Amino acid sequence: MQEHSKLAKCLKEHMKVHEQRAKGIGMFMSGVIKARSVHLSEIGERMNSRVEPASNLRRIHRLLEEVSIDAEDVLVMMGKEGQGNVKLSLDRSDWSSARQKNNLLTLAVACQNSALPLVVHDLDKAGCSNSTERIAILDQVLETLPSERIEVLTGDREFASVAFVTHLIKRKVNFALRLPKDTLITFQGKCQ
Repeated sequence: MQEHSKLAKCLKEHMKVHEQRAKGIGMFMSGVIKARSVHLSEIGERMNSRVEPASNLRRIHRLLEEVSIDAEDVLVMMGKEGQGNVKLSLDRSDWSSARQKNNLLTLAVACQNSALPLVVHDLDKAGCSNSTERIAILDQVLETLPSERIEVLTGDREFASVAFVTHLIKRKVNFALRLPKDTLITFQGKCQ
């Protein structure tokens, strides 16, 4: 099954999106990942190799005109009882495009082998996020999604600050954060 089919299935199941719209959104998101770009023409070239890129581009334009998925709606849907647990991923990415630098902190829900962004925060600065910014993006999700529904929150080395980990423990969020290899942890009086 292709990546976009898995994502479309997840969208259809959890968001009650029409099958063709879910397929289009899945292809679009897969195209963004493959293109590693937000330029629509580059995404269109990678969405569906069985059709002309111009057809993909028209499909993208229709999706953007007709489909609106609000992150708050996604969180409300995820927060409903009986929907199962979710895996969250915290990530930061930065890139430059034509005179503009982008540095985004994103909290996404893992869905099959893809991730659907729930909250995206423009850091409006160079470099890593700080604990205050990480806590704010997490708390925004926790307003709607109870912590007991979060199976795990994953993140890279840059997120493993004492303040953020303390907040995760306080909010009862299970987490798995990568640590720098030279980090020592003390647990029950023993340093490892």
